[in-house]
Amino acid sequence: MFTLKHKFTFSLPFLACLSFLGCLACMSCRSKPAAKIQQMTYFQGFAHSQRTAVQIKDAPYKTLMFPPSEHGFYGPSVSKQGYLLFTCAVDKNDPPKMGICLLDPKEPLLNNQALERIVAHPTEEQADLFGAQGDGEWIVYGKEGPSLQIVAKNIQTGRRLLVGQIESGQVHHQVGPFFTISAPFIVWVDEKEDAASGRQNTLKAFDLVSGTTRTLLTIAPSHEIDRVSLDGTKLVYSEADLTHPDAITSSVYLYDLVSGQTKKLSSSKASQPRISFPSVVWKTETHFSSGGIFLYNLNDGKGQEIRREDGFPKTYDWPSVSALGVTYIQNGGAAPVWFQPIPSLKVEQISSQGGFTELAGHYMVWAGHPSTEKTPGPASLFWADLSQK
Repeated sequence: MFTLKHKFTFSLPFLACLSFLGCLACMSCRSKPAAKIQQMTYFQGFAHSQRTAVQIKDAPYKTLMFPPSEHGFYGPSVSKQGYLLFTCAVDKNDPPKMGICLLDPKEPLLNNQALERIVAHPTEEQADLFGAQGDGEWIVYGKEGPSLQIVAKNIQTGRRLLVGQIESGQVHHQVGPFFTISAPFIVWVDEKEDAASGRQNTLKAFDLVSGTTRTLLTIAPSHEIDRVSLDGTKLVYSEADLTHPDAITSSVYLYDLVSGQTKKLSSSKASQPRISFPSVVWKTETHFSSGGIFLYNLNDGKGQEIRREDGFPKTYDWPSVSALGVTYIQNGGAAPVWFQPIPSLKVEQISSQGGFTELAGHYMVWAGHPSTEKTPGPASLFWADLSQK
């Protein structure tokens, strides 16, 4: 059963485990001058506080670090507009109540302080919250309770919509609940219990404009969907076959929300897919094993392994993609964060210490430690604009 841990300092691998999110494209930011700042306006009713921001001067791209604070951060994500979302503690109770916080590093800093908004409060929801993602004015997050719920909220108006509720009440598989947003669509994984066939996963799509839900597909009872990623109307997901626990297989699929057609993209050793049309990236192993990084082009149907597994610690995890390139982490030791721009695919090190990474448009987020920190404590949050050196 999936249960949110009520603490806000975590090991880096565990931080990565609830990072969900879709990535959208920014077509040629790397080769042009600094991109025009995309300003967002936010609902004035959100509670807020301050969080210290430190510019990393020796980073290859414009990078800000947000050191640990009393609010903590958990399951961070970045939107194509550049704002950060993460689960945060909203009080000092033990355990604290957990809400959804937003940081927009593009906003001007005041005395090296960034404005941190609580955009979804556990008191209002009467439950702890987790796993937020955003696209434009809409965010989506999970709500704990006897039955897990998925909620959407407009961060400009404060409007709230119930996207769906897990039919079986809780998600029982090891990876946890999954949802992804590419406005106006939210795709999520439902789970139901059946006395005859056991647990079954179903992909569902919610339309933010019409407020309607439709079922996309249901997979076999012995299978589990362990990641979903959406860009426009193109959805990718990985499906694990758990029929034989000692020989788990996992494959990546493409689903078109318009045509309803499904296409298998990978072999039986692939997981953690992410899409930024026409690019799809995945790990060349099951969700529970380390592997290499594979990049696939939907336009020509061709792909290649852009980072090959070569024995521990040269194994890789948590790939993410945009039109700008591919990011991922290396397992073991300090877990460096890597970036390979498209189309050159030249390998660049973004950070020497990490544990999770995500890319949307030309913005990037990762959890890690500054290179000057000799004895790592709680992780810091890093944000970079890959269009600016």
